[in-house]
Amino acid sequence: MGSDPRVNSAGSGSEDGEQPRSYMGLSIICTLLCFPTAIISIRESMACERFLNQGRTDLAKLASQKARKWLWYSTVLGVMSLLILLLAVYLLWPLITDGLFIIKDRILGEPKSFY
Repeated sequence: MGSDPRVNSAGSGSEDGEQPRSYMGLSIICTLLCFPTAIISIRESMACERFLNQGRTDLAKLASQKARKWLWYSTVLGVMSLLILLLAVYLLWPLITDGLFIIKDRILGEPKSFY
């Protein structure tokens, strides 16, 4: 019989009988939301896969939990950053557009008229 990759060196599998997830795909996608913390998630995902290949499910489970934790941090920080950016653009849009009109008027030499 071949060796089961879910069995670690002590001979016991993971607690629920399944391999822990590495979250590699989600970590890579999450780099679009928050790059710095997603890199940590990718590192932990790689560690999880490495431990699974070595048959060390106890360490793989720990790395999987860390990857999931950093994945959530990345998602929350990324969504919050996007919301803050959208709010800032929404609030500052009148200033931005007025500034563009002022620049256009200075370049073309035409005064801005208000009716």
